[in-house]
Amino acid sequence: MLFEKKYFEIKQLLNISPQNYELEHIVDKNFPSDEIKSKILDRVQNFINNFIMFKQIKPLMNSVYNCIKKTLAIEMDSIDDFDELLINNTLLYFVQEYINYSQFKQKDQILNFLTDSLQKLQVRPLIINLGLLLKPIYNDQEYIEKIINFEDTEIVYVPNNEVEINVKKSINKWLEIQILDLDEQEELKTRLKQEFDKIIEYHMILRDSETYHKLLNEINEMLTLKFTLLSLASSTLEESLDPIPIK
Repeated sequence: MLFEKKYFEIKQLLNISPQNYELEHIVDKNFPSDEIKSKILDRVQNFINNFIMFKQIKPLMNSVYNCIKKTLAIEMDSIDDFDELLINNTLLYFVQEYINYSQFKQKDQILNFLTDSLQKLQVRPLIINLGLLLKPIYNDQEYIEKIINFEDTEIVYVPNNEVEINVKKSINKWLEIQILDLDEQEELKTRLKQEFDKIIEYHMILRDSETYHKLLNEINEMLTLKFTLLSLASSTLEESLDPIPIK
């Protein structure tokens, strides 16, 4: 096979079980050109190399793999957009995981903390700092067992009933396949509201109910957080400073 060596090397770097490894299928499906496949695989491999010090933390590497898969599934205008999309998606995913685990009720607290770090880091030190921040989470066996059957992580600040959780999971899945653009925030907010109303109708939630308005506020918070993190992540590509230690 033309790219067999690259796929093998990527699998070794990710340190994930063979039954979960479907990168070849995803790349073949989305990138028919061998030339583009080669470039994509090189970029994927270079990105994973940033996480090499966390290779033995399998749940963390599995999350890296999930971020790669989701980014590969996004329809992009040019493969030149791939690196930035992958970085942004990974930052969003990991920060959401951190918030979900920590159950922060004061979102400003985590955003201020992240602003201090994200605005001053290049990609590699940023990933190292985030990895160090996340390491205790992925070493928490009780938490890992809770999420083991869920590939996706959604922002959940307080416990919700099953319907509310399913609504937010559906919204989160929808948001993951949208290309976030800071210049088109209002357009995305409009489309988010349309998607939300379709999901609400499916779950038979009345539009004048307390649950409807509560969920609408929460999914708008999800989008605002994503845009905030996207803005912070974009700034990391512009500066080259030493990493700030994670405390």
